Amino acid sequence: MNNALDIAENDQFFFDNSEISVINVDEEGEFQTTKLAPGIYLNLNKDFFKRKLLGATIKTS
Repeated sequence: MNNALDIAENDQFFFDNSEISVINVDEEGEFQTTKLAPGIYLNLNKDFFKRKLLGATIKTS
């Protein structure tokens, strides 16, 4: 359900009041830093949830 490379994200998460910095590399090879407010951010597998939620069948009685 999770795409994180750090497996500690699955069972060793904790709450932290610090600002979160996400660093990405753009198409030109430049580093881009995004600052996020404290919170819980997960790298979830979008395809898994799309199949489970949108691909679910409805049972009628």
